[in-house]
Amino acid sequence: MSVYVPVDLTTGENIELEFSLPRARAPFRVHGTVRTRMGFRYGIEFLVLNKPQREEIAKFVELKTTLGDVS
Repeated sequence: MSVYVPVDLTTGENIELEFSLPRARAPFRVHGTVRTRMGFRYGIEFLVLNKPQREEIAKFVELKTTLGDVS
């Protein structure tokens, strides 16, 4: 996941994030590792997702791919 966060994070740092996807039932709270950085834009790798979270993300990606912008 790519996020814009106006704070200094370090590549390899473990973080906790909370975010919402359009049309999702509830916000996500996940742990991740900062993998890349360009300014304040970070690439985050999720460490653990439960089955409902994986399904919700897969549904969002499918909608985004099929319909374009779903926000």
